[in-house]
Amino acid sequence: MKLERFHLTVESVRRPTPSSVELVFAPPPAPVPYRAGQYLTFHVPVDGRIHPRAYSLVGSPGRADPLSIIVKRVRDGVVSNHLYAHAAPGSTWAVSGPQGRFCVEPRAGGRHVVLVAGGSGITPIHAMTRELLHGEPDTTVSLLYCNVAPEEIILRAELERLIEQSGGRLDVVHVLEQGAADMSGLPGRLDAARAATLLGELAQEKPAEFYVCGPEGLMAVVGEALRALSVPPERIFQEYFTRPDAAGDTQAQLVTLRLDGKEHSVPVPAGATILEAATAAGVSIETSCRVGDCGTCKLRCLSGEVEQSCVEGLSPDEEQSGYVLACVARPRTSGVVLAGP
Repeated sequence: MKLERFHLTVESVRRPTPSSVELVFAPPPAPVPYRAGQYLTFHVPVDGRIHPRAYSLVGSPGRADPLSIIVKRVRDGVVSNHLYAHAAPGSTWAVSGPQGRFCVEPRAGGRHVVLVAGGSGITPIHAMTRELLHGEPDTTVSLLYCNVAPEEIILRAELERLIEQSGGRLDVVHVLEQGAADMSGLPGRLDAARAATLLGELAQEKPAEFYVCGPEGLMAVVGEALRALSVPPERIFQEYFTRPDAAGDTQAQLVTLRLDGKEHSVPVPAGATILEAATAAGVSIETSCRVGDCGTCKLRCLSGEVEQSCVEGLSPDEEQSGYVLACVARPRTSGVVLAGP
């Protein structure tokens, strides 16, 4: 699925934590119609190759905030380290989107929303918090935010301002592995039992909606806690940084890709996804989230069989018609042939 691209130019840069960088962009020629929680895909050139990466927008469309993203450095992360070291006012990148279904829109009537974030997972959660407090005067918001130490709390000052401005409608609980006493946070890490206790206290007796974003370990712990609390699946919304590894025992296969009128034979190593193998072979597949959520990399399976760790980016009709997601698909048999939509 090809997305229209446009360009964004950095207007200002700041370092919200020692390991992250915030990029604020100059207003583009045309407004970007995004919803709180959605992301843009940045097509970043590094060492002669274009690397697509999805970054959530920090601001609230309802408050007409400037477009901005926060990038947290990841060990061995090609793009995150490049942006952290080299992004400066005047830097310009091709961008596509917005995309993403992990978002919230204001609605009439009050509700209780419980948000859970870990590390840079606060970026879409912060956008949702601003949108809810601004657009729904009868809604209350509780945020459980997990970090290693106080100095790594992204958007800490912004959250404190939101608490002051909320009139008691925003409650924030920090869980910190180190230095919790310095800011009245809760010490240690979450396990499922502790998460269930905290989330149960935050939700109180009101029916609540739960939005969760963070690293894989946090997602697993919170998912187990919400199941223990018997929260209905329709009240749980999640966005993953990465999907749990589901490589199984797939063997190396040769996969045929038919894209833009050309045919490519791509060797897929054991355990690798089709997107990973295509990228390594220099074959371009349009991609964005890389975790099976957005559907950008969908291809139609014409022959052979693949296995997928996630199909959230496909509609039921697309699944029925044989579409697969290259970012989470691995060949299960020989003779796999995939074609662009």
